[in-house]
Amino acid sequence: MQDKGTRKEREMKVADRIEATAERNGWSASKTSFAQTGSAYLTLERGGEEVTIRIADHAEVYLEQYEGRRMVTVDPLTGWSVEHVLEALAEGPGAFPKVELDPTWKKMQAEGLKEESRREAERKARWHKVRDLLLPEEIANFKRVGGNRPAACQMQERICDRLEKKVGKGTLYEALSGGKKWQKRSR
Repeated sequence: MQDKGTRKEREMKVADRIEATAERNGWSASKTSFAQTGSAYLTLERGGEEVTIRIADHAEVYLEQYEGRRMVTVDPLTGWSVEHVLEALAEGPGAFPKVELDPTWKKMQAEGLKEESRREAERKARWHKVRDLLLPEEIANFKRVGGNRPAACQMQERICDRLEKKVGKGTLYEALSGGKKWQKRSR
């Protein structure tokens, strides 16, 4: 069995193949970049028009930034094979579709942002309310014992007993630290 290399190496080979064909067909490559997800982005220009070729094995997360621009993704799900891209390069920019977002998708994105903003405002109000109840010596002690998540956990029971109410670790940490978010660890 032949080693096909890492995902990035495979995507670089595809990008190199597309770029070589593009140059033979009068295109100029303005840039190639890689996202943290491993996706490769090749931006080509011909006749004053740009086309972005994305090489990936997953859906585009930030599609809205390409609205109105010509872009395709080379992956098994979209129907754009490497060969299809190579054929379209010979035809010119018009062979590549412009990204048009569905109005329903735009509405869902806007509602999602509103919901996220609402949750963020509620989170901030919660920790501010707890911060107002903390004693100056509790905040000073938190800083003295490390000012970190373990320090907040260590102090949680004592503070909750004094306040006579349950306060979550995250909210307490944010209140003690002056607003630093409690980041959940990824596994």
